[in-house]
Amino acid sequence: MAPQVTLSPAEAELPDAIRAGMLLASPPKGEEIVISGAAGYFPDSDSIYQFRDNLFGKVDMVTDDERRWKMGQLNMLLDLHAT
Repeated sequence: MAPQVTLSPAEAELPDAIRAGMLLASPPKGEEIVISGAAGYFPDSDSIYQFRDNLFGKVDMVTDDERRWKMGQLNMLLDLHAT
């Protein structure tokens, strides 16, 4: 059961996403978590920070070239998954 949180009148006027972020930033005692790191490959980005900036900047990072895999290679992967 989610804890009941009382919002100030000013907080109640904020967009839902902002209020949700505030609740996540101040979890109830005993519900805290730690994310100690993140790693991965991000499209058209050299770092997670550049990826974040691209997302916030609404940069189109979808590509149709062969940087990720060569044409036809996806079918091979799908065939492997089916076995």
